[in-house]
Amino acid sequence: MFQDGNFNYREGNKEAIWNISQDPNIKGGNNTDVDVSGGQFNMERWWGPIPWQSKDINGVTNFLNDTLMGRPIAFLLATAYTDSLIWKYKNNFNNDIRNSIYNVQRTYYYTNPASKFFGKAITKTNCDASTVNLWLQRTSPHFKKFVSAVHYHKFQDATSKEWHDNGRTYKDWYIMRLAETYLLRAEANMLKGDNASAANDINAVRNRASATPVTAGDVNMELILDERARELYGEEFRLNTLLRTGTLIDHLTKYNWYFKENNIAFNPSWKLFPIPRREIEANTGAILEQNPGF
Repeated sequence: MFQDGNFNYREGNKEAIWNISQDPNIKGGNNTDVDVSGGQFNMERWWGPIPWQSKDINGVTNFLNDTLMGRPIAFLLATAYTDSLIWKYKNNFNNDIRNSIYNVQRTYYYTNPASKFFGKAITKTNCDASTVNLWLQRTSPHFKKFVSAVHYHKFQDATSKEWHDNGRTYKDWYIMRLAETYLLRAEANMLKGDNASAANDINAVRNRASATPVTAGDVNMELILDERARELYGEEFRLNTLLRTGTLIDHLTKYNWYFKENNIAFNPSWKLFPIPRREIEANTGAILEQNPGF
């Protein structure tokens, strides 16, 4: 579903509802400016690690090689929740196709021919100390939905001379698709007490992914949130979903390593966004109260 040329209904995709289209080869087609201020649909740049900056134990720096994984910069990284926890449900780590090696990359290779490890996997025993210290940034799982299989070769790396897309995503992208519609209806069915129908909706998504079906007894909000993560990682605005379902603080407490390691105190006001001052002032017919804590 994330291959170039397979996003739209006319291309044979029966799950797309609303997409945005990219065409860098026509004027106004997006992402056509090579300057940093140009096209900014940089999904593969944001959502991935930087193994091409790793060094082997002899200090030889890896090469950027766009044919393997694009040009990410480790701005956003998979947590343990999205890397492993959600895939262990019903022992589905190896059979849920959304977690296959073709959809989630967890092994990276040395691409510099000058390295004695050229073509071999990067491991903690054959890389230098700086790479080990930045292991998460270097080798975090990379969800391949963000990487374009077709490369447009508009940028050239100064060191490796490899042509790449500078992390820009030139393929089309989903705004709404059928799987989320099923999961939204599952949530609605669960909230009205119809867990059997909710399970059927969830299984419409899981069956397509070759995952073990769920039963009515399995259905709860955590299952739906996990299924949304399995299906919509990097597509949905997760913060909005957690706020809407009232689960933000609970999930930050359980799954966000940064909050845990830094002993950050949770503020109940985070359950709501602040109302912009201009909206309060524009509401002249009545007093619009600011949300608590702001």
